[in-house]
Amino acid sequence: MLPHYFISVLYALFSSLLNLVPDHAKSHLLKSGRAHDFLPSTWKQVDYEIRNVLNPHGRYWWHTTGYVLNLLLQEAGYTDHAQRRILTFFGRSIAPHLGVANEPGAQRWPSFMTDNHNPIELSWDWHTGKKSPTVRFSIEPVGPNAGTQVDPDNQSADAHFRKVLMQALPNTDREWFDHFDQALAPDLPPKGCMEGHPSKIFYAFDLSEEDITGKAYFFPGFKARTTKQTNLQVLAE
Repeated sequence: MLPHYFISVLYALFSSLLNLVPDHAKSHLLKSGRAHDFLPSTWKQVDYEIRNVLNPHGRYWWHTTGYVLNLLLQEAGYTDHAQRRILTFFGRSIAPHLGVANEPGAQRWPSFMTDNHNPIELSWDWHTGKKSPTVRFSIEPVGPNAGTQVDPDNQSADAHFRKVLMQALPNTDREWFDHFDQALAPDLPPKGCMEGHPSKIFYAFDLSEEDITGKAYFFPGFKARTTKQTNLQVLAE
């Protein structure tokens, strides 16, 4: 396994290089025959299995972010079995719910997840000592028509994603999620921007060798606005 400091440099370099490639060319490069020779074997196996599952937008996110995710899993020392389980989860349950492909001319949802409005962010948890890092990622579910006249406030994506998530992770305990969802969700579906952005909920996933742990991040501002309270007052209730 590569040293931790080298992995950090490699990931930063790869991310920078990927950002330099025109968005419309990324999928083409990864799908080309020569590029395919260098793809991780686990990624190629899952890619074959889900080849008929994803639409062009889902395949864009799979061919870009899914590929980088596999690189991180490999360098973090995950077994082939764990890589395949995580990549299958990502390809089937995450990639289809990240909105339209980041290509020229596309009307994309301005997600607050990242500075360039991509609805997904990969990260490391380095722990302490010599323990191998844990890979994780955060997303905002985005519908295919989010930000357009059909779905200006990205209303449909979250409800659909929750159903998909419960099928993919059936052992998830939703007690606290349901509690805070009820406490922080406005009585009417929130519209427009709050605190300078339109995003309303994020999901995060910690990827261990044995399991995938989901988390949710709520924004209290929408409930605060509809009830004419401050964020602190909403949280204190």
